[in-house]
Amino acid sequence: MADPDYDLGADRIAAETRRITEGQQELAALTFRGGRVRSGGLGRQRWVRLAGTAREAKAISPILTRYIKSSPTVYTGSRALEGVFKKASSPQVVVLSTHGFALPEQDYSTLGGETGKGIRGTVFAARKHSRPKSGKVANIENPLLRCGLVLAGANNRKAIHGADDGVLTGLEIVGTNLRGTDLVVLSACETGVGKVQNGEGVAGLRQAFQLAGAKTVDATLWKIPDNETVDLMTGFWGNLAAGQSKADALRNAQLAMIRKLRAKDGTANPFFWAAFTLTGDWRYELLKPARQKDRPRLHRTDPYKQQPKVRREAGASEGDFIKIVRVSQDDNRYPKIASLANGLRIKVKDTDKSPLDADMEVYLGQRRIGKFKDLRKNSIISVMDRFSNTYEIVILDIFDSEETVTVGLRKE
Repeated sequence: MADPDYDLGADRIAAETRRITEGQQELAALTFRGGRVRSGGLGRQRWVRLAGTAREAKAISPILTRYIKSSPTVYTGSRALEGVFKKASSPQVVVLSTHGFALPEQDYSTLGGETGKGIRGTVFAARKHSRPKSGKVANIENPLLRCGLVLAGANNRKAIHGADDGVLTGLEIVGTNLRGTDLVVLSACETGVGKVQNGEGVAGLRQAFQLAGAKTVDATLWKIPDNETVDLMTGFWGNLAAGQSKADALRNAQLAMIRKLRAKDGTANPFFWAAFTLTGDWRYELLKPARQKDRPRLHRTDPYKQQPKVRREAGASEGDFIKIVRVSQDDNRYPKIASLANGLRIKVKDTDKSPLDADMEVYLGQRRIGKFKDLRKNSIISVMDRFSNTYEIVILDIFDSEETVTVGLRKE
């Protein structure tokens, strides 16, 4: 979603939402005790459209097609609706380019004298310079009500009767279905900030999306500039589509932005490139798990059968490089096994004539824990040893003429 029409009328919001979501499965809506789904702190705040968000959506759409291997659904203008987002079910990737808000922490000294609505238990003012008036409950809002994203129709929210008024709060995001969503990118202002709650972390938009089921959230720590964000996000998605991990993709996009700013202005203020941070699962799996029939199974050796003699290399620790022989299709020799660390071993055996790739099997003792075909240079395999240590096996180079593969081992 990008470039919402914040001035969309109430009648258009309802009609567009029905038209776009027709036939979609209705999700069970959360019911909030006390009925409050909006913060009173927004007041009469109005928002203007951001031209850069439309350019961003246009720039990254073809890159997203390469990354997710299918065409993304783009909602802009009058289609970037709160009701449409709420009815989305487990999308692979979510990108939200719009205004974001994070209201400042409430001043508890001004909140006494009212009964808290929709709050379980009793909450008293905690500031040392204040006391709740007459011992009454302070009307303290849920921190997830005080952060959110702005979608179509938000400027006319006072005239809209219902929850879908264009202001998508963190509390509403928690009720959406993002289970299985690999990555959420919040290309908006202050989407990574919030109130620190003891035992719960930072209560804000980032936490809301993770509670809804998102595996990784890319959010911002301060207000971000419109034009520079377009370039940064285009670079980020381009790096992801090229096979980089999420962390590497963001880092390399930020480095490219630094170089561009220095070439243009002679300096690179972090305000323009450092706001985005990743939270959650930062890895990118280049290799999919083996199919059911290829899953690991226990290999038992026959004690009465003479086993072939295998020369093993000395165990390599994390960060070391090793070389192992790749047995060609025409070679019937038993493949050489490279011993890595804590019982991990690798056997390489190529079964086709395609140059510069390799088939590999990973063993833990006598048990095969992974089988991978057609590995190319820079492929990464994640494995776990008997002590639950996770390692990454990196294919550093493949020498077709010498029938060898160079492998790097590093501990996560």
